[in-house]
Amino acid sequence: MCNFVHNCRIGHGFQGVVKRWGMKGGPRTHGNTKSHRRPGAIGGGAKKANVWKGKKMPGHMGQEKRILRGLKIWRINTKYNVIWVHGPAVPGHVHHYVYIMDASAENRKFSEENPPPYFPTYYPDSSNPLPEELYDEDLHMFHDGTIIFEDKEQDVGAVRKK
Repeated sequence: MCNFVHNCRIGHGFQGVVKRWGMKGGPRTHGNTKSHRRPGAIGGGAKKANVWKGKKMPGHMGQEKRILRGLKIWRINTKYNVIWVHGPAVPGHVHHYVYIMDASAENRKFSEENPPPYFPTYYPDSSNPLPEELYDEDLHMFHDGTIIFEDKEQDVGAVRKK
């Protein structure tokens, strides 16, 4: 299991409510000056000058960090640096960095036999290079045979004699 942490590098900067939240805005005519892309009323009610928490307001858009937990790694190609992952799509833009870390359960107890994972979890060794392909033990090896044919002619002849 692993965790994917994606740090999106493309940001949109400070944006208004129309672009950030998809609000409609106000009318562009009939005496409306410089407020056709504003949010409108943002609070009020019984308590004056009160804006609720979580109100969709203008602000910074983009460059959020996303974390996907518990994804299964099926295969690693060390020659081309390709990883096959089972799980939801990795968020973010094409050609951007994705950080991969070991998964850690919240209620797992660490001990001397089971130490916590440290990053990086692998140090390359020049005397023992990695194989080109690393597979998960649950993955079927595609170069192995899947269908086995048995010769049944002898069994058919024995059935006919009876």
